Amino acid sequence: MASGLPLFDRTPETSDPVQACELQAPWNAPRPLLKSMDEFEETPVSWLWKGIVPQGRVTLLAGDPGVGKSLVTLDLAARVSAGAPFPRSISPRRPAVR
Repeated sequence: MASGLPLFDRTPETSDPVQACELQAPWNAPRPLLKSMDEFEETPVSWLWKGIVPQGRVTLLAGDPGVGKSLVTLDLAARVSAGAPFPRSISPRRPAVR
């Protein structure tokens, strides 16, 4: 703390004190459009893979490393390009029959 400031209040390159500044968008920048969810209209969804992947919409495939995200993506691309059918939609688990 040679400058009298804690390390986190100094820039890493020079160890000079950090100067606060107010950032402003250019004068002609559009303001963000904020909408409440109740302002959106519900639209029907057409499915590429029923209940799993909507057609023409953004889809996120997430998971831990090594669980098969790349394999699923390659399988999806192969089925779409070949016109092959998709597996049945995933249904919720049911209790085992005793």
